[in-house]
Amino acid sequence: LNGRRSQPRQIRSRCPHCCDSGVRATGATVYLATADVSCVDQVEVALDAVNALGCPAVRGVFHLAGVPQPLLPLTQLDSPTLQSVLKPKVLGSWLLHRQFADTPLDFFILFSSWASLLGAVGQRIGSYSMANTFLDAIAEHRRALGLPALSINWGDWAEIGLRHRVVQAGYRLLPDDWTLHPQQGLDALSRLMPQQGQRAVLPVPWPQFLQLFPQAAQTILAAIAPQLGDAQSVHSLPATPQPFLQKLESLPSKAQLQQLITQVQFHAAKVMGIQPPSALDIQRGLFEMGMDSLMALELKSGLESSLGRSIPAVAAFEHPTVVALSTYLAQEVLGWGAVPSAVPAQVEESGDPLSSIAQLSDDEVDRLFAEKISR
Repeated sequence: LNGRRSQPRQIRSRCPHCCDSGVRATGATVYLATADVSCVDQVEVALDAVNALGCPAVRGVFHLAGVPQPLLPLTQLDSPTLQSVLKPKVLGSWLLHRQFADTPLDFFILFSSWASLLGAVGQRIGSYSMANTFLDAIAEHRRALGLPALSINWGDWAEIGLRHRVVQAGYRLLPDDWTLHPQQGLDALSRLMPQQGQRAVLPVPWPQFLQLFPQAAQTILAAIAPQLGDAQSVHSLPATPQPFLQKLESLPSKAQLQQLITQVQFHAAKVMGIQPPSALDIQRGLFEMGMDSLMALELKSGLESSLGRSIPAVAAFEHPTVVALSTYLAQEVLGWGAVPSAVPAQVEESGDPLSSIAQLSDDEVDRLFAEKISR
């Protein structure tokens, strides 16, 4: 059992079934090692160390290393963050493949993620999606060489693992009832271990999942997608013009976007349980504030009912703030074309005199100054 940091006490407390006397009573022995799996020298030293303790020859490999990443697109990732996420999965899996390429193994199992199935939406989890896609590719590469390999695209595990840490930081994509409980995951793993290639384990309502992530139907899920019917029929649009849209179109053009922002803010706050709606920061990331994919689907449905227009399921992922989503709806869904930059009312009404002066033209400054002098 190898970890990047040496924490045997914490390992025992978090994984008592691996290290307690009950396991030893079955004849199993747990050997603890410390190595960064992305560093070949450390891996070799760790293997030498456990071999010196009498560890039998390695007959199987599990790769579970990974580092969580905030919900940021690739264009917003700096190089250190990108490398920290890629190294344990990309370089780590490759080094393990090379290390055991000539060793007879019963299994070589890679813990990948559903993130690699998401297509364009996966860009919101940038390097993490890329890293797990590499694990899937490594499995295919090993199979082409006649070597054992299984890459498992796990859904989110409840209570433990990366999801637990990411949710604590305020991020989530899948709702809580779309997650795997640890025992469910272990049961699935025991059934999958004899298999080879790429498998996905996702306890989700498939019509909603594929509506949110339509490109996933082009991956290994293609075999089941036709069995689920038309995912787009989950929510049908109203047949009659909607009062809000009629009210919106009756407003002066300068007021339309601000009213649309208020409406998007209202619906987002409603699905996220934020009251009053004005407490929701319209320029902060929705997923950063706790939205998940099911909430995004509810937001889409609510906005479609208000506007009487079809909205892509990925809109909230690709435009993840209230202002960005409102601007997208105005330009692409409602067809308003170019819209003025959305400046939040609370900023305009901040009362900062320097901010107000900075927005005045030279002629306006001269006029106000002349009026002040004349008094």
